[in-house]
Amino acid sequence: MSNSLYFRKDSAGLSCSRIPNNKYLKEYALMNRRINLKKDLKWNEDRNPQNFQHFLRKADMWNDFPVIGLTLVGAEIKKSRNDQRIDLLYLRQDGALIPCELKLGGNSKDYHGQLIRYIADIHYQNPFDLLKDSRNKFVNWLDDPIAQRIHTKKFNDFMLDNRIDEKHIRILPKSGILMDEEFQPYLFKAVRYLNEVCGLSIKMIQIKAYVEESWSQDDISYLFRVNFEKIKD
Repeated sequence: MSNSLYFRKDSAGLSCSRIPNNKYLKEYALMNRRINLKKDLKWNEDRNPQNFQHFLRKADMWNDFPVIGLTLVGAEIKKSRNDQRIDLLYLRQDGALIPCELKLGGNSKDYHGQLIRYIADIHYQNPFDLLKDSRNKFVNWLDDPIAQRIHTKKFNDFMLDNRIDEKHIRILPKSGILMDEEFQPYLFKAVRYLNEVCGLSIKMIQIKAYVEESWSQDDISYLFRVNFEKIKD
């Protein structure tokens, strides 16, 4: 099962939606040529406006994204100079805070190690303070007042719908998420070992981008779809 984002690139720029425009439903549905966001579109995973993390932040206005039961707390989180900068921090519907390491390209070798360092950093922090501070920074990052209201309402509704209050907010000592376009065999083996032998719970979400068969890197206007697929344990 996957969630998707639908992109449109034209002379006005790049737009993104969780629900495809009815005008392009057929084109999105027929896309089966897979491309690499990093190699083919020259995207990076950082927070710059035309890079992938930027769109993941914006996409948090929609429920259950990138997978069911999660909502975004914040991004680029760094509590002290000795801490790692956490790419994304999610809140699960039971009140657990889950760090996420985001990569693109599918060639990273040690990002499971980086995720473990994230887990270690937040383990020694007060969970409610971490949530509150991270959320405030995220909302302030949204420079559009309307977007701030939409994201704030969505987050508050998530808390209310799942009956989460301060006493439920907690940090799981062995849990995290990895997101990338590909997961190499050695990464699968490392994560399997960490989960089965060391008692961790690392989830993997694969990012898959699709275009029409006729797509070219030289095209000025084009559509593409990005799926987020949770890999089965």
